[in-house]
Amino acid sequence: MRRSRPTLVKEEKGVLPLTPDRYKKVLFVPIEADQGVAYSVRAGACEIIRTKLVEEGFDVDTFKAKNFFEGEVDKTSDYIGVYDMILYVANLSTKSNQTSVRIEWAQPMGANCPHYLASIPTVFVSIENPYHLIDIPRVKTFINTYNSSDNVLDAVVEKLLGRSTFKGQSPVDAFCGKWDTRL
Repeated sequence: MRRSRPTLVKEEKGVLPLTPDRYKKVLFVPIEADQGVAYSVRAGACEIIRTKLVEEGFDVDTFKAKNFFEGEVDKTSDYIGVYDMILYVANLSTKSNQTSVRIEWAQPMGANCPHYLASIPTVFVSIENPYHLIDIPRVKTFINTYNSSDNVLDAVVEKLLGRSTFKGQSPVDAFCGKWDTRL
């Protein structure tokens, strides 16, 4: 069986590599499922990536949804001019009895939804599921890793930092057959 490598599915020119000089202040948005029963998602994979970024010298804040009332949202100024980049990391896996896994954005009203794609450089890494681009089609830099082994998590961080190039080829249609995921 051929080993899957992290794949750069699509890239906004000039965003990669990520370096603390260019993107000192990072908003980290983990999207992670609870640990399954003896299989499925490796709990803590998002945190492993966040920790590696901190060790590399990035100043990383983890997104936390606020307890708003319906219709209230964060101010744009809470993000634009405060963060140099946003890194989403999704760790949601399919299972034998759940063959489709979609991102469920945080409450209230999709608080962690990518609101600032046009204003703040944004990168999305999908750890376990290569089909998340369907839920975030407007993101311009999207990476699939296919699994959460230590080797793969190390490799994706090395590639994000520009120490290694993306050579993997997607074994699936990560664009999910949709035209808007290619934009």
